[in-house]
Amino acid sequence: MATITKSRNLYAASNQWATRPADERFWDLQGMYDQCHEYYKNRIEQTMMLRELRFEADASNELYVNAKGGSMSMTNWGFKQLCGEFGAPAGYLSGLPSVLTSSVLNHHLDNHRSVNPVTVVGLKNNGHEKFRFFNTPTYTRIWNYQIVQQLMEVCRKDAGWRVPPARPAMNGGPTRIATKTDVLRGRDNGLSIKIGDHIGPAGLYASDHDMFAFLVNEEHRIPDGTDAGLARGIFISNYEVPGYAFKVWRFLYRYVCGNHIVWGAENVATFRIIHVNVSFQLAWEAMSRELQGWLDRSSKEDETKIKRLQTYKLGDDLEEVCDKIYAFRFGITRKQLELAYVKVQTETFDQDGDPCTPWGMVNGLTRLSQESPYADERTKLETAVGRLMMVNF
Repeated sequence: MATITKSRNLYAASNQWATRPADERFWDLQGMYDQCHEYYKNRIEQTMMLRELRFEADASNELYVNAKGGSMSMTNWGFKQLCGEFGAPAGYLSGLPSVLTSSVLNHHLDNHRSVNPVTVVGLKNNGHEKFRFFNTPTYTRIWNYQIVQQLMEVCRKDAGWRVPPARPAMNGGPTRIATKTDVLRGRDNGLSIKIGDHIGPAGLYASDHDMFAFLVNEEHRIPDGTDAGLARGIFISNYEVPGYAFKVWRFLYRYVCGNHIVWGAENVATFRIIHVNVSFQLAWEAMSRELQGWLDRSSKEDETKIKRLQTYKLGDDLEEVCDKIYAFRFGITRKQLELAYVKVQTETFDQDGDPCTPWGMVNGLTRLSQESPYADERTKLETAVGRLMMVNF
């Protein structure tokens, strides 16, 4: 337990577990695929100028947007996106009577000067149509169902990849009793799901505009000098709306608890594709190769890689080690390298290893990234650390 509390923990999956509504949670990939494909099949797409839209309110105070003759109700996402485009405060407008909101938004539409067309994307839902979002001509979309389909193929080829079990969410939903096939095979940390515990759908989430998946593989734990060893895990997220990316986090870890906190994560690498000015086919093939290569790798490869990183000497002291890594020009500053070296040497040597090795420095830099209060700074350093992990020392 001492090692766990001092190690880096990942909370992205736990945040999803804590916040997703019941209708966005799935027991398995097939159910998630069916829902995402249903969104895809029932999409509505129209290319037009934004100023051609008109807002209206009905007698029940419901807000609608009219696009080329068809009225669509508003999703929360679509409403916020349109308000953001016009510089209007979505939170304030959502509290007004719809007739006033429609009047304000129509005023902004009348004064909208963009000369570029957009694609308005809606959704058919039980005979009604909803406005989901709009995107510009430079936007290229990776559909959520395509990603889930890829994950289903991965799990078909390697049964070791699975969604870890989780406790029922606070906001309700279906539950059942965990069986032997549900629980993870790796050692638990006292907080993991055990046979007989109540569990709920978790780890797989999808809405009409985004998805998140959490998979682990504990079939062959990788020795790293600790009693527990390490297993492989991935987070995958995607948004079908503008302003976000298809993103994959890959990592090694020690434990997963019942609320999906990943304990003792090491060597986190992040990959992403932004949905702008990119060939969908080329982007998807590139990311699929990267993801498939990680998922298909044998544990022996990871064990060999870790052993090499733990034993290869970058130098004999702080100056030599920092000079060696800084020369790679990965975007890691000299100050960050020095701080990471000192942290491992004086605070975490027993857990992270020798700071004169790549393994020690990777762990030190990872810990350093978690001390930053800014997400963009953490992501930048974590990405650089992932590149360092790929160097063939």
